[in-house]
Amino acid sequence: MPDPSPPEPVPARADRRADRPSDRPGVRGEDGAESCAADRPGAGPDALPDDGDPREGGDAPEGLGGVLDRLRGLGGEHSVSIGRVMDRLGTASFTPALVVPAVIVVSPLSGIPLLSSVCGLTIALIAGQMLIGKRALWLPGVLRRRAVPGARLATALRWLDRPARFIDRWTGRRLGLLVHAPFSWLLLLACFLCGAVMPMLELVPFSSSILGSAVSLMALALLIGDGLLALLGLAAIGGAVTLGLNLLVA
Repeated sequence: MPDPSPPEPVPARADRRADRPSDRPGVRGEDGAESCAADRPGAGPDALPDDGDPREGGDAPEGLGGVLDRLRGLGGEHSVSIGRVMDRLGTASFTPALVVPAVIVVSPLSGIPLLSSVCGLTIALIAGQMLIGKRALWLPGVLRRRAVPGARLATALRWLDRPARFIDRWTGRRLGLLVHAPFSWLLLLACFLCGAVMPMLELVPFSSSILGSAVSLMALALLIGDGLLALLGLAAIGGAVTLGLNLLVA
């Protein structure tokens, strides 16, 4: 009987994973093109960071106090842009992002020339994107670059602390029907219209503050789930319309 020959060695199987194109940032695929985060649709200097950015929290803040707490660290910076504020809130935080420019209009920061107009346009853009169902918030560079001194932002946040504690203490989930579709669409439409007319009412006394208060109440209603705040916000809009009509008649 012939001696059995030793089995031939089996060649090591090549790692097929190395032949597949990688879609990770900075890794080249078969075509030699390098993929990176900036190549994705919607990325660019005016786009807010992705949800996965570790600098930003993924959970929505609870109440007005929670929104202010997220901005607290920005007060120590020399200058704080709107883009920096929105980055701190996160790309998917539409409702907190709607709250911030509205409360700025009713804070001491409203004394900065043209800031009410900038906040109004920001409100309109955010509310409009919420209405059409955008998943990631976008603001144009001309708005993102608008900045306020960090010291004035810190002063405004301290000024807002007491109203925030009061609002958070006395608000809660109630009249939920008013903060869910289709009624929530009415609130967003009202926020959009308020923001859109703010630049045109820049020189009308108290108009921006009243509209900012209305948007603040409606945005907080959506954030907290409080339908009573929604009713108060709509009532504030009625007050603003009444004031405007009286000024026109006079």
